Amino acid sequence: MIEGYLEKLCGRISAFVESGEQFNFGAAITAFTRDMAFDFILGKSCKSLDADDFNEVMLSATRGSGQVWRLGKHLRFIGPMLKAMPIDWVIKYGDHVTKIFFRFLKVNMEDTEALVASRGSPKTNTLSNMVHEIMESKLPESEKTAIRIFDDVSVITGAGFETTAGALRVTLFHVFDKTDILQRLRAELTTIDTRDLKALEQLPYLKAVLLEGLRMSPALGARLSRIAPDRKLLYGEWRIPAGTPVGMSLILLHTDEAIYPEPQNFKPERWMDLSGGPRLEKNFAPFLKGTRGCLGMHLAWAEMNLLMARLVERFDFQFRDARAEDFESDSDQFALGTRGKGVLNATVGRRSR
Repeated sequence: MIEGYLEKLCGRISAFVESGEQFNFGAAITAFTRDMAFDFILGKSCKSLDADDFNEVMLSATRGSGQVWRLGKHLRFIGPMLKAMPIDWVIKYGDHVTKIFFRFLKVNMEDTEALVASRGSPKTNTLSNMVHEIMESKLPESEKTAIRIFDDVSVITGAGFETTAGALRVTLFHVFDKTDILQRLRAELTTIDTRDLKALEQLPYLKAVLLEGLRMSPALGARLSRIAPDRKLLYGEWRIPAGTPVGMSLILLHTDEAIYPEPQNFKPERWMDLSGGPRLEKNFAPFLKGTRGCLGMHLAWAEMNLLMARLVERFDFQFRDARAEDFESDSDQFALGTRGKGVLNATVGRRSR
């Protein structure tokens, strides 16, 4: 699945090589991760990679919805209120971006309903997807209604593409902006077959580059709370009563200068220092950890390894009006709010060195 979408992305980029046109590379990366996520979840692509502008408006809509998500975290009635609003009414009266976003939700709901309704029908030659797996699971029947499963679809699609795309954008920017990193990565990639995921996962410098990108762009910007309902927590000299929500932002953890010197600088070599590795890993949680860790982290790792290797092997990118500061966290949009808002304009040529 990944290989097919990766070749489609490379085909689109190759067209820009021939035309010499500038394009939104940031939107192209999101199109790749979005199409991948929806094929995995619903068994069909959004066809964002086929759109002339890579469905750029969906990038704006997804990132713009972060303010609503953040507000809903504190004002708990907002989520149920939005779910109660008729989608067709919002599509009719909303602004342009809102209409597109809610049409997108409506199509996803209809696709979910169709998959649930097809339960028990003769199996086709299509690959399984997340909804099929839920329907075939041992969950009680009350958990297998279309509206309940659509809640899962909404949560996982919300977490499954822009998070990975954000980490890829910041990583790709720094790789192609810094000749020394690019050359070292290309030299390492010549030692293996870059279509072999297992081989890619064993490359120490590629792993260091991806770890540094994930450090600078973790999945979420918001503080995620955890509660110990039945015991006090001890944190240094502090005693935290049972039932108290406790949490922190990953950004604060990943930019702590005591752990990561010069945290705003992209430095893959920090992950190559064997003496400091265990300490960094202890204070590194781009996919969260434990029982609440990201379910799709292995898919995300596969996407990042394969995409990074393929683009570094084939192309040279020049970025227009982009700076490192564009990728730094500047607001809590539940996900990571950045000044660049996912835009990364570029021109591209065939690899020259």
